[in-house]
Amino acid sequence: MIFPDEDRPKVTEILKQAILAGYRYIDTAPMYATEDLRASGVPRSELTVVTKLVQTQHHDPKASLRESLARLGVGYIDIFLMHWPNASGEDGRWRSIEESPTFVETYKKMEKLVGAECRSIGVCNFSQKTLDVLLKECTIKPVVNLIEVHPYNPNLKLVPYCLERGIRVISWGPLGGGPKSLYFDTSPMYSHPTLTSLASRYNRGIVPIPHSASRARMDENLRPVSLTDQEVEQISNMHKQIGQRRLIDSVPFAWGEVPGKGHAIMGWTVQEMGWEDAAGNMLV
Repeated sequence: MIFPDEDRPKVTEILKQAILAGYRYIDTAPMYATEDLRASGVPRSELTVVTKLVQTQHHDPKASLRESLARLGVGYIDIFLMHWPNASGEDGRWRSIEESPTFVETYKKMEKLVGAECRSIGVCNFSQKTLDVLLKECTIKPVVNLIEVHPYNPNLKLVPYCLERGIRVISWGPLGGGPKSLYFDTSPMYSHPTLTSLASRYNRGIVPIPHSASRARMDENLRPVSLTDQEVEQISNMHKQIGQRRLIDSVPFAWGEVPGKGHAIMGWTVQEMGWEDAAGNMLV
């Protein structure tokens, strides 16, 4: 989530309350404008700090890492993630999938950063298609793949694909943006009989990234909920009734027209991203 400057004092207090409640995984990124929110009474060694590679710096991940370290005021990052496989130039033009730096070229540069200042590396928003390419070329396997996972987009094939290869799955948007989602109307999901009778936590080996301004809800999020295999399957199959949607589809600045390719996200077609087949069917 991206926060405007006027909200930063409020966000600082929210993060302090989250850490006091017991949260230890801190997910940040330069584009979220949250990296310099440092207030915490917890030793650095108890926190898992994650940040992401800026898309305009795919040619120089080291510079992006150093800038993040400075903003965060820490000596090392626990997990440094490639935010998207798509690269952008400082001129604002999205690079095509064939143009350098490719995500493989960028990841190889990230591998060289693993050490004292960068404990591990991973990726975000990678599909099975892009992971297939990366895993054939990399020498350090991504520790995580942070992807969109919720009942509208359960990624039933990608999640086990990652887990079988020892890649941890972290979910962004696990609740589809919530009952008052800014992305699209989620009322069909929240009124679905499955969710009205079951807890909305998954039991699929996925780490969800919750966000809340309420200390009470922060405490609730830390209380584990175990679902039966049947209940998990019911949630995973909800997309068959409520439809399939991606949250990122509702982010206007991410999309545009590419000459010769048509509608694309950050310069790539959804087929190049590995999100849909040639007929336009979502690969869930």
